[in-house]
Amino acid sequence: MNISFPDYSAIFENEVYHKEDLGTVNNQQVQVKHILILRRCRDITKDEVVSYLQQKAGEVDRVAALYIPVQHRTEKTQLEQMLINLPQPKRAHLINGDKNYLDFVRQNTTAVDIKDGESISNYTIVSHGLVPSDLISKNKENLNDSNLYDLLISDPRLMNTGFGLNWKITLQLCRGILPDRNDVEFLMKHGTEISKTLAMYGNLPYPEEAKKVLDCIYKGLDSKEKIAKIKDVSNMLLEYRALESANALRELD
Repeated sequence: MNISFPDYSAIFENEVYHKEDLGTVNNQQVQVKHILILRRCRDITKDEVVSYLQQKAGEVDRVAALYIPVQHRTEKTQLEQMLINLPQPKRAHLINGDKNYLDFVRQNTTAVDIKDGESISNYTIVSHGLVPSDLISKNKENLNDSNLYDLLISDPRLMNTGFGLNWKITLQLCRGILPDRNDVEFLMKHGTEISKTLAMYGNLPYPEEAKKVLDCIYKGLDSKEKIAKIKDVSNMLLEYRALESANALRELD
């Protein structure tokens, strides 16, 4: 069974949902869409970042040594381009496992440091945004990938008009299911924005709204099987954590 939320319809099953409402812009009421985006991820470790950077550095090092005609060149990711722009000796130190370089990578990423015996945590992320309905209608053909809704609600131009990302809630999973709701309500009631169980970002729900938010989340994600259907973005998170270190490497003498 696919994930469903009260009053919401799926744009992309198990990923993006919407419902119609009225909003106010320049003292005028307009049709808006509430957008819910679901994502799932796990902790990214510092060792993973080191291994991934070494792998990508090796790949771009081999490509950088080749002459490839313009018409056959493929588009590079931001990380690949950053590694290509590093001086070759820096890439060599990274590829060959120079301890100073690997330690530097570990020190310059927000990835977690997992000790022996510790387990990696998994999370569900629920993002909420407001978007004018006509904006989505006009761009419906272009919004053909769920990731584009992440970009849409995070667009600074939209957020500057009072729309866009409203809040984001990250919940640590416990054996594949959501944490105890009473624990989450307790944390929200006391204004906890960052904890291992719960992290909240943005225009956080007021206490009276928090219950409605949790009602929606816990009704929709009420089983391990449903949560397992959410798109896992751990690989994207690994890329981002690696970018942090690669960016710092540019400044390393």
